[in-house]
Amino acid sequence: MKRCIFVNYIMNVTHKIDSLETEHTNNVRKKDATYKHIIKYTGFFGGIQLLTILVSVIRNKLAVMLLSKAGIGLTALYNNMTGFLSSTSNMGVSFSSIKHISEVFEEGDEQLVEQHVEVVRTWSVWTALLGVLLTVLFSPIISWFAFDDLDHIVPICCLSPIVAFMAVTGGELAILKAVRRLHRVALISIMGALFTLLLTIPFYYFLGINGIIPALNISTLAVMVVHLSF
Repeated sequence: MKRCIFVNYIMNVTHKIDSLETEHTNNVRKKDATYKHIIKYTGFFGGIQLLTILVSVIRNKLAVMLLSKAGIGLTALYNNMTGFLSSTSNMGVSFSSIKHISEVFEEGDEQLVEQHVEVVRTWSVWTALLGVLLTVLFSPIISWFAFDDLDHIVPICCLSPIVAFMAVTGGELAILKAVRRLHRVALISIMGALFTLLLTIPFYYFLGINGIIPALNISTLAVMVVHLSF
């Protein structure tokens, strides 16, 4: 009797050891697969980022040739303005939504994912309208602090569509990241850079400094359309 109990005890211990070894082996395999996945996507996005940087360098070189130093500085100033206004008005929707949609996506409830996506898109539209409103309301103050005069109120107001486009784009990009559409995110990145190059240079060539605001508007609109189409 004692011998049977001892044998059963040994068998149970052996079974537990085998289970732990199997679990450890599975964990090691999962970690290896995760590392390979990380390395694969790091290389992929690194290549895409390199192409994006190359296109941006070409665009900047052409802009320097077509615009004066004042034009380049004005473009950078307008980009900083729209970036600041977009960050101020978007209320963190493009960042916080990634976490929430990603958690729901992992649960596999497609209907709930669609509901969260609709919520994010709704808030993106509202923040876009808020960005337009803030740009118009604070245009005198921005003009005074940036240019020491009130002569640039109208040009600054013309930047308001860019702020709206950036809000919608941020929401769509957050959705793509949350549902793991990383290849689409990479493709959008290179396409956005190419569209920006192709659409801005003609405005710089034909209109010079006066083409800066239209070029920024049309290129930002094109990037938003690309995000929506994907």
